[in-house]
Amino acid sequence: MTDVTLREESNGNEYRLYMAFELSESKWKLAFGTGGNPRVVTIDSRRTDLLEQEIEKAKGKLHVTAGAKVMSCYEAGRDGFWIHRYLETLGVHSVVIDPASLEVNRRARRAKTDRLDVERIYRSLVRHARGEEGVFSVVRAPTAEQEDERRVTREIGRLQGEATSHSNRILSLLVTQGIKVAVTAKLLTTKLRDARDNRPTSNAHDQDKATIIFARWTSGGQAIS
Repeated sequence: MTDVTLREESNGNEYRLYMAFELSESKWKLAFGTGGNPRVVTIDSRRTDLLEQEIEKAKGKLHVTAGAKVMSCYEAGRDGFWIHRYLETLGVHSVVIDPASLEVNRRARRAKTDRLDVERIYRSLVRHARGEEGVFSVVRAPTAEQEDERRVTREIGRLQGEATSHSNRILSLLVTQGIKVAVTAKLLTTKLRDARDNRPTSNAHDQDKATIIFARWTSGGQAIS
């Protein structure tokens, strides 16, 4: 169902239940309403059974018919898009929004709480559903397969960055000992030992530090560098 269709429907007399999320590691704050002041509740994070119960409770308390359409939104973030896909299986029209695109009341910037945040998201959702332009930007949700591919790509990039960082740290330590060698998998087993043995003095402490950093490099980045 497109945003245009949703907006056309919301201009009629059909009751719609709006639901906004404020997500955190341990708790989810939910705001429910039909367009007016929202009803705000808190549940444990990732407890989808409690989420479904609260949706049904909200329909009853707000006098929304059981078959009424539900529209929800939450800010894109570390939770990814599994919540979006789960809501869609319940028949909920889910909108994932770009956090940077949400309007912020300058006078309320310092008064930031989860409750204020979820109420702000809720009101933005209502305005968006009723046809107001530019309230926020909608993020295109990937499929589970696309999200997995993106995650692998991001992790490879992160590990490659770590490998480069560890390599640079090893090189810096070796330079302090008058050693200049390429950082490779054979560094500590061949070249480093040979270079160390050919020097007149040796600093065991710095060698140990290099060994530790090299171990991190081999475990985190060598395979993909």
